[in-house]
Amino acid sequence: MNNNVVIVCISGRSGSNGPTGMTKIRDMLRNELAPLEINPENIFRRSWNHNQDDNPAGIPDVNDINSEIDSRTDTPSYLAIIGHSYGGWAACRVSKVTNRVPDFVGIIDPVFGFENSMGSDDIPRGSFIKNWYQNNSIINGDTCTGLGKIPCSKSEGGFSCGYQNVEGATNIQEEFMKDWNGNRKRVSCVGGRKHVLTSHIDIDEDDWIYRQIRDQLYSDLSRIINKSPL
Repeated sequence: MNNNVVIVCISGRSGSNGPTGMTKIRDMLRNELAPLEINPENIFRRSWNHNQDDNPAGIPDVNDINSEIDSRTDTPSYLAIIGHSYGGWAACRVSKVTNRVPDFVGIIDPVFGFENSMGSDDIPRGSFIKNWYQNNSIINGDTCTGLGKIPCSKSEGGFSCGYQNVEGATNIQEEFMKDWNGNRKRVSCVGGRKHVLTSHIDIDEDDWIYRQIRDQLYSDLSRIINKSPL
């Protein structure tokens, strides 16, 4: 059992109220990385701020998240930090204070506070940093009719829509929800089938993003552990 690999998945606002995309990513990684004998307890989920989880004016609880990392090991051989929304903001800030420079920082539609404005404290640190973002909507609504859609508050990616140009990251726009193999998801509507667009609240459940995270970590860890990748 490898006890020196740590992977933290950080959920955004209201993440403590029930299962989230970050919980699903945690569970997926525990399953997918099992052949590499990574301690599953070292692949864990934490809220961006466990005391003020639903406070849009709060700031990430960096000390809490970093303490959770250190409680697994203070000398990790590999460290990955993944976060969605305010959890992406937290991932960026936590990356700057960890004992080990993170090997991978993955942020999914990050939101940097109420104004969604990056400061110098928010620039992530890591060997490889990737940002998946969308600018379709906060909530997609009905794919066929558009009913219930809540647009982004600012065209450049305002409150509750992801930041598009994270400094130091490979920034990738994900316009459509996709399956594990990267195929666009579609639904049947009157007049034909329509592609399902990403939105802020569900992009952290996109299987294609899950696949990219899984492939990156499996490739990195396979080299470290001297096992061949799948």
